[in-house]
Amino acid sequence: MKKSGVKVLAGIATAGMLAVTGASGLQTIAWEMPTEITESVEYKMEENDSSLISKAHDETYKYYVCNKKIYKDPQLVDTFDKAINVIITNRERYALVNIKGYGKKVLIHAMEENSDSTETHHIKVYTEQGKGKPLRMVGELKTNMAIKIKDGVIYACNARSYETYLVTPDGRSLVHKDYIDYSNWYGYTNTSASESTRKKFTGKNKEATELVNKTYKIAYNFNFAPGCASS
Repeated sequence: MKKSGVKVLAGIATAGMLAVTGASGLQTIAWEMPTEITESVEYKMEENDSSLISKAHDETYKYYVCNKKIYKDPQLVDTFDKAINVIITNRERYALVNIKGYGKKVLIHAMEENSDSTETHHIKVYTEQGKGKPLRMVGELKTNMAIKIKDGVIYACNARSYETYLVTPDGRSLVHKDYIDYSNWYGYTNTSASESTRKKFTGKNKEATELVNKTYKIAYNFNFAPGCASS
C-alpha cells in the first residue's frame, strides 16, 4: 500500500475458496501427469476437482482516497477503471478481453504479485453490472500451468482434466464450456455456455490428447498490463 499524496486503494474482500487443482501442458495426457497428482485417483475424484475454485459473487471491495493522510469515505468499486486502480496499486496485472457469447469486455485480474510475466496460474474474472452496482466476480481459476485464451475462450486445463470456460450471456457466472476428466474420460464439449448444447465426450486418451494439442497448446497467454505503482 502506498502513501501520501496519491490514491491509496485498500481492502479487497473475496469469497471463500472451494478447492484448488493442478494443471499441465500435455503432449500425451497419461504420461505427463506429475507423479504427486496421480497418487490416488479415487481420493482426487472425491475432491470434485476443477480449476474453478470460487463461486460467482458481487464483489464487496472498496477503495479509499488518501490526501495528506486524511481518509475519506470508501468508494464502491463499480467500474473497471476503479478496479484497475486497485490492481495496479497492489502491483498485480490485468487484461480486458472479449469472451465468446458475451457482448461486453471482461476484466481478468492476475493474482500473482510483483510479476512482469505474461503467464498466470491464478485469475479472477469480473464483469460490470452497471453504475452504482458492485463489480461481479464471475469466477476464480487456479491451476499449476498457464491459463490461456483463444477466440474468446479461456483455457484452464490441468493434469487431471481438460477445462475451458465462458461467461454466461447475462454476465453473472463463469461456466465450463468443455470439460473432460482424464481419470474416467467422462466429459463433454460445447459451442456455447449453455448446458443445452453440450455433447458427450466419447473418446479416451488419444482423442483428448488431440483436443489439447489443437486448442490449449496453441492458445495465448493474456496480454497483461503490469502493476507499476511507485514505492
